[in-house]
Amino acid sequence: MLQSKEEMGITLDASGKQWWYKCAVVSLIISQICILSIAQESAAAELNATLSAVKRQSEAFENRDIEKLLANMHDNFTAYRVSDDGPIAVIKSREEAAERLGHTFGNTGLLESEIPQQITVGEFVVQVELDTFKTETGERTTTTLAIYQVRNGKMFRAYNFRLPR
Repeated sequence: MLQSKEEMGITLDASGKQWWYKCAVVSLIISQICILSIAQESAAAELNATLSAVKRQSEAFENRDIEKLLANMHDNFTAYRVSDDGPIAVIKSREEAAERLGHTFGNTGLLESEIPQQITVGEFVVQVELDTFKTETGERTTTTLAIYQVRNGKMFRAYNFRLPR
């Protein structure tokens, strides 16, 4: 705790009072810088947790590892497909996610998934996803704008907007 000039036995003239005032202002500025630094470190840690969750999800998806995908999902995970009619919940639980992912990996002929663009804002990650599938008529690539919300280091919500080709 800082002591006052009286407690320290300091007597000041007019120039000394100005010096004391300047010291107090500098102290205040330094404390504000420390507070901002701590806040930035906290924001950076949150950003890293968000990006780590999405990276784990992407790697598990690329490796078709359903167990890792499910382990990276929040207990209340929900995925939405968004169309002109609004959002429709397509996955409302981990069990539904396991079923849907099994279908995606087993029956749809997913060949490759690529993320050419990504931006992070707080607990949200927005990315463009290009998924290439093998079909009866050849390869087909779909473009999706995906918005992921991360809570406590796990995927909480997913919003998928299928973009026209």
